[in-house]
Amino acid sequence: SDLSTSTLATAAHSIVATYPGDATHSAAQSSALALTVSPLSLIAAPNTASILYGQPIPALSGTLTGVLAQDAGNIAAVFTSSAVALSPVGSYPIAATLTGSAAGNYSVSTTSAASLSIAQAPTQTSLSASTSSPGLGLPVTLTVQASSTTSGVPTGSITLADGGATLSVVPLSAGGAATFTTSSLALGAHNLSASYSGDANFLPSS
Repeated sequence: SDLSTSTLATAAHSIVATYPGDATHSAAQSSALALTVSPLSLIAAPNTASILYGQPIPALSGTLTGVLAQDAGNIAAVFTSSAVALSPVGSYPIAATLTGSAAGNYSVSTTSAASLSIAQAPTQTSLSASTSSPGLGLPVTLTVQASSTTSGVPTGSITLADGGATLSVVPLSAGGAATFTTSSLALGAHNLSASYSGDANFLPSS
């Protein structure tokens, strides 16, 4: 008779055939047959994904092909990358791992170099003055805040300008703020502005 080995798990097996005997024949047993079942290779195809810096890492998805009908529902692919919250701008390859009660009977390889892309996030820059009508020669303090539209804190510098003339280039503090005090504004109206330089993770803004 034939014996199907299609349901044997991945492992080394030692198979023997035993005959229990009957009224006219004695019992007998065959010698052991060594049989090694290797994992079946599956193909995982991750879907690419993209976010802005500071956004939550999304659930990654993809497809898994090559699963035997007998294991349908007992195996799945989990798609992950090395990116975590506030990972820098860049490209993070997506890998697949197998889960489920039948996972040990399979190996997995990916068909494409799919990745999670993290792009620079937009920013907002605000500017305020300690007074809008200082006396000539009196100090005016300008306060600037560069903020993320997602999460995280921008780094870099702020360029303060009076019309087309640069007043100062000021580095941002750890909280994304900068201050500048001047007593040298001339008589008249001044159109003051602040421009954030941007950094590796954040886009410039004004």
